[in-house]
Amino acid sequence: MDSQISPIALFNLVAVLSKAMDLVSPLVVDHHKRTAWFAVHLAEEMGLRGKWINEILFSALLHDIGAFSLQERLDTLQFEFENPHHHACLGYSLLKDVEFFSQEAKIILAHHTWWKPEHDNDVGGERVPLASHVLHLADRVAILLGEDGHVPDRIEEVLGPIKARKGTVFMPRAVDALLGAAHKEEFWLGAMQPDVEDQLRLKVDPRFLEMGPIDLEPVARTFARIIDYRSHFTATHSAAVAYIAEVLARYLGFSENNCKTMKVAGYLHDLGKIAIPTEILEKAGRLDTGEYHRVQDHVVHTRNLLEKVPELGYGIRWASEHHERLNGSGYPEHSEGGEIAFGSRVLAMADVFAAVTEDRPYRKGVDRAKALRLLGRLTKEGYLDSEIFQVVKDNFDELSRVRTTAQADSLEDHRSRMECFEEMQVEF
Repeated sequence: MDSQISPIALFNLVAVLSKAMDLVSPLVVDHHKRTAWFAVHLAEEMGLRGKWINEILFSALLHDIGAFSLQERLDTLQFEFENPHHHACLGYSLLKDVEFFSQEAKIILAHHTWWKPEHDNDVGGERVPLASHVLHLADRVAILLGEDGHVPDRIEEVLGPIKARKGTVFMPRAVDALLGAAHKEEFWLGAMQPDVEDQLRLKVDPRFLEMGPIDLEPVARTFARIIDYRSHFTATHSAAVAYIAEVLARYLGFSENNCKTMKVAGYLHDLGKIAIPTEILEKAGRLDTGEYHRVQDHVVHTRNLLEKVPELGYGIRWASEHHERLNGSGYPEHSEGGEIAFGSRVLAMADVFAAVTEDRPYRKGVDRAKALRLLGRLTKEGYLDSEIFQVVKDNFDELSRVRTTAQADSLEDHRSRMECFEEMQVEF
């Protein structure tokens, strides 16, 4: 597996995360892509090129990353709504320290800030980046347009509220760009086409994507934060699984590249949970049948999303099969025995090991003796792999130390980012 990540691969990863966020409700499906379409075309109409386009495109695909709950995502569908900066501040706190998303974080932070001539000017000003104003307008255009297929009949309905707020809510230069593009059918219809993601991919300019020789792990680690931090029940789970799975892979003789792939798969194994509303993930009582099946669906979402990033190699299958069980009792395919990849079995063991030994808000993790009894019973009953269980028995203390360290680091990261979020909220 090639550890280097290309600009197009980075776009694919961001598009996958964007898609995952939009699966939370049929009402927000493809909202990020449509916003990105309008944002990029507005930027081009304004004469922006190269690095500007990349930053605006990536920011648009991630702009609602801090809206964790279903209700907050639905609130953003209103043209005007209370506390629009809540999710913007949280999105900033999640991305601000990620080298290849640092500028996007600043754009997302201010993407609901109103135009104020005393602070801003046509090149963006000090307080609010120009790209934030472009994104703000594009987001609201996407909201006003909705999913109505008869776009030509609704253009004036979209333009009216925008023109009425020119120079007060929206940047005049951006509104002028919208009015200049409004007569072009492609500007409106292109946003509604099923190949909009492919068209956006063509807009990426690799000459201005200053990524350096990064690999998949830091990107996956960023995604894991977004997966886990949505719920205090599992705020450090993916980090624990990633580190445990990597160590298990080493003990089992995996190659160095495959160990790296295993760690990435661990970070991403619950990616599909982004499509599950936090209202379900944190439900205090027992899940009803529909809610339970929706939680199970996260594995299908994970597979469908990761298949769009072939650079993940074996990690796609390993992450997709981590809830399959050797006796056929797992999901979603009910695979059994040799149908399940060995790497998937490793990840399954890491997932269960982390789940039973880590503390959750509603219960304490079990001790060494209890954990081994439980894992031993699951192995004997055909849920988990016996060879991998033997490695766990022989190295339990090391695996426990790895889990504790990974989760302590992740918890500290979570704390610092939430502090940043609170500080940003006060500023706004």
